[in-house]
Amino acid sequence: MIEFHTFMTNLLMPPLAPMLGLVLAFLLRFLPEGSLLGKVSLPLALVSFVVLWMSATPAFSNWLGKRLGAAPDLAGFSPEAVIILGGGRYRNGESGSERLSAASLERVLWAAEQAPGGANFGFRRACLSK
Repeated sequence: MIEFHTFMTNLLMPPLAPMLGLVLAFLLRFLPEGSLLGKVSLPLALVSFVVLWMSATPAFSNWLGKRLGAAPDLAGFSPEAVIILGGGRYRNGESGSERLSAASLERVLWAAEQAPGGANFGFRRACLSK
């Protein structure tokens, strides 16, 4: 459901919707003049242009962004896992064993310090004692 909401938000947020209206008005212009769709092309182009111009103003874009792109409320959310991106590793050519680089170790230590409620399980003490 979240993916659908994200897709619809991106579809409705300017400038995509007004630009699609302008493209459609341009394509409808090539229809015969007497047809109903041929007569709709000019009003559609004008409305699309006005909406595109309005959405370029900061007041309207801020209002629309708050209405459609509101972040979910994460007040009671507690993370269950921490993902640490690696910063490199070194491989011993003779034994084939690997060890983390200094950048990776700093990231792991920082994540252990930031863990909620003492959940670092003594990791900092174990790393610093070696």
